[in-house]
Amino acid sequence: VYEHCKKAIDRTSFGEHGLPLMGGGDWNDGMNKVGIQGKGESVWLAWFLYTVLGDFIPLCYQEGDEYYGRKLEQMRENLLRSIEEHSWDGEWYLRAFYDDGGKLGSKENDECKIDSISQSWSVISKGAKEERAKVAMQSAWRHLVREEEALSLLLAPPFNKTSKNPGYIKEYIPGIRENGGQYTHGAIWLAIASSMLCDYNMAYSLFTILNPIYLTLNRKDVLRYEKEPYVMTADISLNPPYTGRGGWSWYTGSAGWMYQGLLGWFLGIRKEKDELVINPSTPASFGDFSIEYKYGRSLYEISVESRSKGTLTTEAITMDDRLIQGNRVFLVDDGERHHIIV
Repeated sequence: VYEHCKKAIDRTSFGEHGLPLMGGGDWNDGMNKVGIQGKGESVWLAWFLYTVLGDFIPLCYQEGDEYYGRKLEQMRENLLRSIEEHSWDGEWYLRAFYDDGGKLGSKENDECKIDSISQSWSVISKGAKEERAKVAMQSAWRHLVREEEALSLLLAPPFNKTSKNPGYIKEYIPGIRENGGQYTHGAIWLAIASSMLCDYNMAYSLFTILNPIYLTLNRKDVLRYEKEPYVMTADISLNPPYTGRGGWSWYTGSAGWMYQGLLGWFLGIRKEKDELVINPSTPASFGDFSIEYKYGRSLYEISVESRSKGTLTTEAITMDDRLIQGNRVFLVDDGERHHIIV
């Protein structure tokens, strides 16, 4: 498996801006013409690769493969330099470069001026400078989130009349699916990124409008949404008269991301190796909450009690009436019931 991963990394090709080539599409396969001639580059893929390298480098040293580990460290350093030098558009990060070098996801574009996932992954990757990451996320909120319509759009404005051909994404009606509608997979990344930035109110708003229960609170909303209140939909339309109508359900990987995002980043309870990290991103208005976490034969009862007071701190965490240092709890499979209070 290790050698297979190395081969996957080694197959990465870079363009003139030092960013990964986009080929026939990246995560957004609808952008299958952006780099079809072998020169177009993906900014999102650059953030993703930066993340992959950061996760893989420790494994290299663990395997005693120090030469390859150092090689990837240099690649990662060069990649971040290229992203920051060529992809910052003043208030957000570009989405890509076309084969002819033209920008996609830029204020210079009439359509697709901004794309959600380049902004969210600047945070998720932990690569962007904090100041730029905050500005990029604020731009995403301003241009892509429609609170009154309960939508978090993938990009804006939609493709329609542009002379450039980004791919089959342009064949969708503007405001439908990937073409400027809500594509839930990407919308959850934006919510996770806001939690990671500790933008509590933004995170709360985004996870709320992503919740299918919130979208079906009354008969009017049910008729608008037309989907089940207990599963995630892959997409939700922006385009009238179908604004707010859910698309494909029961098949989207966004369900797993929603679970991870809510539990691990918004409620802030996640397992890393043999430790439990406790770092909630809930605003004071969310109130107190409790979670039971089972670890082997042990049960950890976690109560977050400071949120209703607005203190928003993890500086005072106790386990079994003992104050612990930091926000990490070492997990023990001792068959006991442990009480954690934040």
